[in-house]
Amino acid sequence: MNKATIAAIATPLGEGGISIVRVSGNDAIDISQKISSLDLKELPARRMSLGFVVFNEARLDRALWVVMPGPNSFTGEDVVEIHCHGGLMVTELILEAVINSGARLAEPGEFSKRAFLNGKLDLAQAESIVDVIRAKTATSLRVAFRGLEGQLSDTIEENRDDLLSTLSTIEASIDYPEDVEEPNRGELRIRLESMIRELDDLIGSYQKGKSLREGYLVVIVGRPNVGKSSLLNQLAKEEKAIVTDVPGTTRDVVEVEINIGGVPVVFADTAGLRDTDDKVESIGVGKSKAYVNKADLILWVLDSSEALTSEDRQIGKILEDKAVIVVLNKQDMPSQIQVEEISSLIPSIQILPLSLTEKTGLDAFMLELEKQVGFGGVEVVEEVLITRVRHKKALEKAKDALKNAISFLSISPLDLIAIDLRMAYSALGEITGHTVKEDVIDRIFQEFCLGK
Repeated sequence: MNKATIAAIATPLGEGGISIVRVSGNDAIDISQKISSLDLKELPARRMSLGFVVFNEARLDRALWVVMPGPNSFTGEDVVEIHCHGGLMVTELILEAVINSGARLAEPGEFSKRAFLNGKLDLAQAESIVDVIRAKTATSLRVAFRGLEGQLSDTIEENRDDLLSTLSTIEASIDYPEDVEEPNRGELRIRLESMIRELDDLIGSYQKGKSLREGYLVVIVGRPNVGKSSLLNQLAKEEKAIVTDVPGTTRDVVEVEINIGGVPVVFADTAGLRDTDDKVESIGVGKSKAYVNKADLILWVLDSSEALTSEDRQIGKILEDKAVIVVLNKQDMPSQIQVEEISSLIPSIQILPLSLTEKTGLDAFMLELEKQVGFGGVEVVEEVLITRVRHKKALEKAKDALKNAISFLSISPLDLIAIDLRMAYSALGEITGHTVKEDVIDRIFQEFCLGK
């Protein structure tokens, strides 16, 4: 890896109270010294000192300087941070001065990548940094922070240690058959089956972890003028969508994000699903169908004051293999829909009656919605959750290798069983970065922001 000294702005661009220019590398202190009015080598480590930023004999700003000698820094290298005033121009001028003094502009995620390569954190912890930054609810933040603390990493390493212990026993019995007795295959099966159950628990947590990390998409569908936009406005507690008596008012997808039970939930109000000759509306209908295909949950709004129409039945066919809750709106008017009619379209479907006009039935609706998408906040705080598909695939690869080992345990020599166990050991190491390929590492850190 290129050990050049790197620099970047570590705070968002724009006006603010302060900005931070971060410098890291073997020459970070010497390069920063060229633009500082202070003697950086004499400053107390990891403490702020007030001084000027000077370049070409001109003072650029009065700033707080922090020197963090390696290896006791985030990257494990010498790090200097310049905490300057939070203006766009002054921050860019200071970064330019650092680069002209010998540093180069950091690549996205390069500070964190150096921390990983220098053993300051493993790959799963590094990925959690992004999750902490992007967390949108207190629950998702807590789960992300536990990942940063190493909760997932510790669990993975415990399983790898168990595998390594099992492998060591097997290989010792192969290499030294006179001195080391072959392990009991029945006991070995029990041990591997226990490992598989632990991996299954982690794999099973993916959907919950993914929802916390990426958010949960709930799509509101129905034919025009049944109350879809009114439902969105009720959820948002403000007028996000236009509500009129004219069918086809919503011509594009309107989104609003709400915290439901600790989960960031995106509600999407879609154009009414119907055949139309209006070019603009037809584009909206096409978008609606695309949203339906990627939705985690669908709220199908029906007008209970009208009998089911052919349009309703067509929508029912589109939704028959989806996760759907029927919202039976306009309960303040005489009902013209039989529940049995809806159930005949999608059996065992959840039906929630309400009136958006009189605001009745909303409490039951919100409780069911939280049951569907929320995790109650507290219950996931202590759980080990996987939040990335990369982790899930690695766990599935390890599980498959262990299952293969068990299937041949009674008929194959132990040296062949050891091959599968090594594969499982290596697959788990991909999560923490012990066995991952360099191109994968590069892709992971490209997801990071420039100053991180």
